[in-house]
Amino acid sequence: IEALDELGVNLYFFASFGSSTGYPAEVAIKTEGEYFTEIKKWREWHANGGSGSGFHLGFRPLNTDRVLERLRAARRKAPREKTRVEQDHYFVLTDGDNTLVRYTSRGYRYSYSKTGGKRYRTEQDAEKYRQQLLTKGRHQADIWKVQRIEGTASFQV
Repeated sequence: IEALDELGVNLYFFASFGSSTGYPAEVAIKTEGEYFTEIKKWREWHANGGSGSGFHLGFRPLNTDRVLERLRAARRKAPREKTRVEQDHYFVLTDGDNTLVRYTSRGYRYSYSKTGGKRYRTEQDAEKYRQQLLTKGRHQADIWKVQRIEGTASFQV
């Protein structure tokens, strides 16, 4: 009960002998001791001839999505530390005149300049992406070739 309370989920005791007897209709329970105290009060009331069906326990918030989000956030891995690497060259996918920026759901985007497209740190990275495009059968994927560009570029590794 205490662990649930720390997460923001409160346990409530709803008794059938509420308000008309002066007893509150619902009681927020924060600890196990309070839980057993409320059960004991209900048993005493019921043993003394109290009428009614009984009691029930409920949780608030009823929608526990926010609680689950908090739990999941605690288990997430810390982001991997990346370092910036400066290079004097990089690789692009080109069709001879234009460089590939990215593929979209309706085709692809390209840049008219050699320096305006997506940059790859190694030739293997560029070739790997090119092979993925060919494997997926993307529109005109076969026109792109890997080309080395001399110029400074920085990458997060």
